[in-house]
Amino acid sequence: MKWKIIGIIIFFNVSIYCKTTQKDETSLEIASKIETETSKSEIFEHPYFLDLSNKLKEEAIRVLIMNDKYTYKQIGYIEEFEVIPDPVGDQEQLKKYREYDQLLNFKDWNFEGVLKVKLNPHSGSIEKLHYHPNFIPKMKQALQLFMDDASRYRFRYLNDEKKQIDEFYIRMQWIIQKDPNLTEEQSKQKAIEYIKRSLKQ
Repeated sequence: MKWKIIGIIIFFNVSIYCKTTQKDETSLEIASKIETETSKSEIFEHPYFLDLSNKLKEEAIRVLIMNDKYTYKQIGYIEEFEVIPDPVGDQEQLKKYREYDQLLNFKDWNFEGVLKVKLNPHSGSIEKLHYHPNFIPKMKQALQLFMDDASRYRFRYLNDEKKQIDEFYIRMQWIIQKDPNLTEEQSKQKAIEYIKRSLKQ
């Protein structure tokens, strides 16, 4: 009888612990989601997303890579299709950008490129991808990173009754800020090292 009572007590303790743990995990997930949404909201206040005076007629997506943040926003054809979220892919791509951030942070940089996307009208996957002739990044690393980045995007059509939009533009901007801890001499040295490295490639 004694062992039976002990067993019941252990069972209830474990049950309470499991429920509490489950509740805590759910709370953490909610908190993380709120933090992510808040972060996105703050980034959407960036002039890049607010000022659409330079928006191309068929421009649909804007992507901003800055510091440790990767954000995109759909600004066109909102009723026709949507981007299928890929948070893991976003973070993996951000790591690639940050590798160059460490090499180039001896000064402020702003790279921009506009890619024309041709979609499969049935699957929503990308069939063709090429640069707008007036918006090709001047740095080859940015040129390749933007192309690789945009090629992983997937889209979902929202209305089968409408004529499907299958061509549009993605504008990408990559901002690198100078490391404030670098002295003028250190910045010069990093610049020289980067030039030497680029010449070897």
